[in-house]
Amino acid sequence: MYLASADASKRGFGYDFMKSNNTAWVISRFSIIFEKPLQHGEAVNIKTFPRGTDGLFYYRAFEIMDIDGNELANAESSWLIIDIDTRMPLRNSLNSPQAVDDFTKPPRLKIPGDTVEREGIIDVNESHIDMNGHVNNVNYIEWMLGDNKTGNIESMTINYKSECFNGDRLELNRKEEGEKTLMALRRMGDNRVVALSEIVF
Repeated sequence: MYLASADASKRGFGYDFMKSNNTAWVISRFSIIFEKPLQHGEAVNIKTFPRGTDGLFYYRAFEIMDIDGNELANAESSWLIIDIDTRMPLRNSLNSPQAVDDFTKPPRLKIPGDTVEREGIIDVNESHIDMNGHVNNVNYIEWMLGDNKTGNIESMTINYKSECFNGDRLELNRKEEGEKTLMALRRMGDNRVVALSEIVF
């Protein structure tokens, strides 16, 4: 989410501003729809902009286009501002405008039922940790896509439920529901679901 961070900094509420206020951005939900498959090595233009806030959530959109301006994909994301010490979210601490209702907010996913298959075990290490001291959001996506990183994905939604840290051990579970693949990451230490995803290939 480098572009989101860069855009936030340009608007005056980037990493340095947040750190000076003992706060941090954390992503909560992300949903992307691909209009056509992206090709390896293809040049793209990515645009991102804020959508406003709604209670605890701050919304941000992304548009991905080819060099001719044709839409390749679009994404919506929701973010929280947390207090660094308590790790608790803060309600609209930036006094941002209310989010408009002309876009689709990333949905809340449900935890899959009992009929799931174990995909594998992930041991979190220092290479997975970002500047906020927890697992970088991109790692969750890579773990859930697995060998399908280069496959034709129509859409993907991911909910980040809880922070993960260096030394955590995660169990990755999978469930097929028609055209949808549901994935759940569960921390083995406390049996807590830390992330969910819904992928359509």
